[in-house]
Amino acid sequence: SLPLSTAEHFEIVLDIPSTSLIYLTSAFFITYSIMQIPGGLVLDTIGSRVVLPTGILISLIGFVMFWFAKSPTFIVAGRLISGFGCSIAYICGIFVATRFFAHKNLALLIGVLEAVSTLGSILAASPLLHAIEKMGWTQLGYILTCLGVIFCGISYYYSFKFVACQHNKINTKPIKQILIEAKSLFHNKVIVYIFFYSFFTWFIIMSFAGFWLKKYLYYMHHFSEILSLNLVSVYWVSFFFSGITLGFIVRKFKKLTVIIQILASLGFFTYLFMFVPILFSFNLLLLVFIMAGISASGVIMAFAIIPTFAESHLRNTAVAINNTFIVVGGYVGQLIFGMMLSSGDTFYSQAVDSVLSYHHIHYKYYIPLGLYVAAAALALLFSILIGIHFNAYSRRNAHVY
Repeated sequence: SLPLSTAEHFEIVLDIPSTSLIYLTSAFFITYSIMQIPGGLVLDTIGSRVVLPTGILISLIGFVMFWFAKSPTFIVAGRLISGFGCSIAYICGIFVATRFFAHKNLALLIGVLEAVSTLGSILAASPLLHAIEKMGWTQLGYILTCLGVIFCGISYYYSFKFVACQHNKINTKPIKQILIEAKSLFHNKVIVYIFFYSFFTWFIIMSFAGFWLKKYLYYMHHFSEILSLNLVSVYWVSFFFSGITLGFIVRKFKKLTVIIQILASLGFFTYLFMFVPILFSFNLLLLVFIMAGISASGVIMAFAIIPTFAESHLRNTAVAINNTFIVVGGYVGQLIFGMMLSSGDTFYSQAVDSVLSYHHIHYKYYIPLGLYVAAAALALLFSILIGIHFNAYSRRNAHVY
C-alpha cells in the first residue's frame, strides 16, 4: 500500500507518473523474493538471535532512502534494501513460530504474523495519506524513522531475551547438504500444489488491493482518493480479522484442506461476480471487498499444511520457498497490471472498447477483472488438488490430520 499513498508526492516532486512509480517501487519484491530461501537456510543453521534485529535495521535504512529520495535511483535502491531486510525479518517470525511452538498452533501464529503484516498495509493506506496531509512529508518521515529506531531496539532486546530461554538445537548441517535435501520438497505433490496456490492467491492480493483497486475506484466510480483508499483498507481489514479468526478455528477444526477449498471457492465466485459488466453500488462494493479479503486468508492455511509434509529440519526452508512463490506472485501481478494501466489505448483494440462502453465499463479496467477470475480459478484448481493428494496421504499413513 505504500506506493498508493506516496504516489502523489513523487509525481509532484520528481515528476514520476503513478503508473511508472509502480515499476520503481516493485523493486522491493526482487530482493524480498531472492532472500526467502537463503534466509530460511541461514535461520535453519544459525537461528534468529542476530538475524531478526539485523533484518529490521536493514529495512529501516531502506525506508529512509526511499522516503527522502531525490531521484528515481534512490527510490529503487531504498526499495531493494527494504525488500532485503523485510524478507529476513518476516522469515524470522515464521522461524520462531515453527521452532519454538507446537505445530497445532502454527496456523494461529501464522495468522497473527500475517495480521500484523496486514496492519502495516492498512496503516500505509488512508491513515498514512491523512498523516502526510496533516504533518507534511519531511516531518512525518522523521517521526517514522524515530519509531523505526525504537522498534529496532525493542526487537534486538527481545530477540536475545527470548532466544536465550530456548534450548532447541539449531540445525548445524552444511548449507550445501540442506540444499540437496530441499530438492526433495519438489517431489511432494501437495507441497508443489501449495506453492502454486500461494502464488496465484498473492498474485491477486498484491495486484488487486496493493495497486489496481484504488485506480479502479478512482476512475470508474469517481470516488475521491481518500474514499478509494478507505475502501482498499476494507479489504485489508477483512484479511486482517479473517486471518486471526482462521488461526483459532484451525486449532479445533483439523480439516485444513476443506477450509482452503472453501476460501478459494469464495474468491473465485467473488471475482466472477465483479466481472459482471455493471458498476456496483457503494454498499455492494463493501460486501465484495470483504468477501475478497476473507478469501485471501486462505494463504494462511497453506502455511499451516506445510509442516505435515516437510521434514522437521526442512520446515523453515519449505516455508521460505512458499513465501518466495507468494512474493513472486505479487511482483508479477503488479508488473502485469502496471503495464496494462500504463499502456493506454494501444493495448486493446477499439472494437473491444466500443462493445464494453455500452455497459459503462472501460476495457482498461474491465478486462483486468477477467484476469482476476482466471487467477482465482487456478487458485481454486490447486486447492482441489491439494485436498485430493492430502487425503491420499492421510489414508496411506492411516490417520486423519
